[in-house]
Amino acid sequence: CHYNIWGSIQGAGSAMSIQAHQEYIQTKINPILESLVTQVLLERPEEPIPFMIAWLSDQAKTTPGSERQAGGETAESLRRQVAELKDKIATMEGKQANGGGADNAAQ
Repeated sequence: CHYNIWGSIQGAGSAMSIQAHQEYIQTKINPILESLVTQVLLERPEEPIPFMIAWLSDQAKTTPGSERQAGGETAESLRRQVAELKDKIATMEGKQANGGGADNAAQ
């Protein structure tokens, strides 16, 4: 049994949808698969599936942008935000230690 992905896509959408799928495959999927297949052929592991899973996992850890979170933020961006928040906390704690700052003045 041979599965035809293009037939499924064509049945589900327009020509634009097919073009978008083809572009996605060319730009996102093919480079990964080509590298994966090359590595499998070079190493010829006895058990290819676990090898491929491990390889893909390693690539996900080292690929630029792979640290993206659900909100689209990178880990580095989140680290900067954490540092900024720590600075704000330190500033607020300093104000509180020095008599409460603006918050106590309003009370």
